[in-house]
Amino acid sequence: MMESPRNISIKDYTYELPAERIALHPLPERDASKLLLYREGKISEDVFKNIAGFIPEGSLVVFNNTKVINARIRFRRHTGGVVEIF
Repeated sequence: MMESPRNISIKDYTYELPAERIALHPLPERDASKLLLYREGKISEDVFKNIAGFIPEGSLVVFNNTKVINARIRFRRHTGGVVEIF
């Protein structure tokens, strides 16, 4: 369930992201991209081409071909000021 907008804080969206960690272009071999795994309370990495080995038999896999759009999230402070994230 989504949290009430009244309980969302700008601090929830504040984190360090070094510019060199942002992919500007896809890899030449798309399936060589990183795959983040969370299993049994531990985080590890692999590559996307190995994803089939992590999906349990009988699982439903849904493919998403949506695109990122320019979007804005607007908040109003208790003082009346407006905060905008985009």
